Amino acid sequence: MPDATTVLLPIAWGTTVGLVSQPVLPANPARNALIFINSSIGVAVAIIPSQANIGALGVYSGITPGVAAINGAGSITMQPGDKFIIDTINCRSAWNGIAGGGGGVLTILES
Repeated sequence: MPDATTVLLPIAWGTTVGLVSQPVLPANPARNALIFINSSIGVAVAIIPSQANIGALGVYSGITPGVAAINGAGSITMQPGDKFIIDTINCRSAWNGIAGGGGGVLTILES
């Protein structure tokens, strides 16, 4: 049996998501996979890695802080009950999120 200092995977994260882009998951250099679940009732939630390269008309200025936006460039918008699974690419960065209205809730499973 593992001791109390051993963290077993997956880890469940749960957070409320505000109306302004905010951190929803810290970075983890040992992370292999993520499942994002919009647990909200009637509220869209968007997520984005904490670093992004958002361009305009094919022109990119470089890596900047990722700002989540509902239906925004670089963001992944999830309707209530939607799931977004990352299991085949590096997903070790922190993530930011935003809700489209009051009552945004996000559940994340990390492995």
